[in-house]
Amino acid sequence: MKISKRLKECARFVNPYTFVADVGTDHALLPIYLIKEGIAKHVIASDVRQGPLSFAKRNVEAEGLDNISIVLSDGIKHITDDVEVVIISGMGGKLISDILQDDLKNVQRLVLQPNMASDILRNSLQEMSFQIIDEVIIKDNDIHYEILVADKGTMNLTEEELMFGPVNLKNKSSEFIEYWTIEKEKLENILKNIPVTHENHEKIKNQIEMIGEVL
Repeated sequence: MKISKRLKECARFVNPYTFVADVGTDHALLPIYLIKEGIAKHVIASDVRQGPLSFAKRNVEAEGLDNISIVLSDGIKHITDDVEVVIISGMGGKLISDILQDDLKNVQRLVLQPNMASDILRNSLQEMSFQIIDEVIIKDNDIHYEILVADKGTMNLTEEELMFGPVNLKNKSSEFIEYWTIEKEKLENILKNIPVTHENHEKIKNQIEMIGEVL
């Protein structure tokens, strides 16, 4: 079963843990990959929508796997005390932050792939006493994706670290440079088309300057 580079990258950060909850699993491609590759021993695959879960159940049954639990659930209300890692991918940073406000029980690690608002998510993680231990920006089918990995711990991020990520700033990978160069160009085009008196003019200008300093 084919799996995207984005999901493979999320799977890479599960080790050394083996009991995983994949929230918003869609068709359960990631849980199947985790089990078949021997990365996880058990995965709870959940989604808020019945349609995708029906496909997920069929995919799991077709692979003959009995260590993937298919659960209809909103957020993480369903996770058990056994869950060590929660993976949430393909949602906005604000939505992921809201989901994580529920009881995390014994969860040791969060693997998160926000589609936007990573700064909001980073701020939520530090408020929840989770520390970012790794993060990457990858390119999959010409789209950049950001993945954050956090374990229990404390951090006190600067404004720059909230925006770009503390690990990203240290590594400054080619994907990181490419992504933020594109974002800078987008913001510059926006700035050209809004008046100086616009309420967001100064904010966008500051963001452009921050990106320029990092690049």
